[in-house]
Amino acid sequence: MIIDNRDGSKELVDYPCLADRSVLGTLEFGDVMLSGHGPDGGTMTVGVEVKSIHDLLSSISTGRLGGHQVPGMLRSYD
Repeated sequence: MIIDNRDGSKELVDYPCLADRSVLGTLEFGDVMLSGHGPDGGTMTVGVEVKSIHDLLSSISTGRLGGHQVPGMLRSYD
């Protein structure tokens, strides 16, 4: 598991359930990237965007979520 190393994401590594299962790195999209086995047995990546309610509403109202973040995550992850 990779946790983005920028402010707003890097604090996730402090959660005890994530601390020994993750590394900090730079992600172009999302806050966390997980990888595992997909349905066909190949490797599959999943991106997770972590947002507070305030940030979610703000990113929806400005169009950042639907215009930039979601399309980028769809291109970047399975």
